[in-house]
Amino acid sequence: MGTTLWFDAADVKNEKLKSLVATGQFTMCANLLDYTIKLQRDNKLTLDANVLKLIEHIREQLEKDWAQFKANPYFLYEKTFNQ
Repeated sequence: MGTTLWFDAADVKNEKLKSLVATGQFTMCANLLDYTIKLQRDNKLTLDANVLKLIEHIREQLEKDWAQFKANPYFLYEKTFNQ
């Protein structure tokens, strides 16, 4: 996608902003999920047990979100902007 600060009528009709936002959302989810997995794998002996529990909780939520993204890549966009 080209760099732009606005969308023309064709972009609006094709919902490019929606696709751009959704892409950012599921990319961030995937990156955070990878990061939590890495934190758990690499720091089991050095992180406090409470911190590890918090990381596990975050990972579980990210896994749920990832499953929703796989079922509907626009679920979070729709939840956020269609209220």
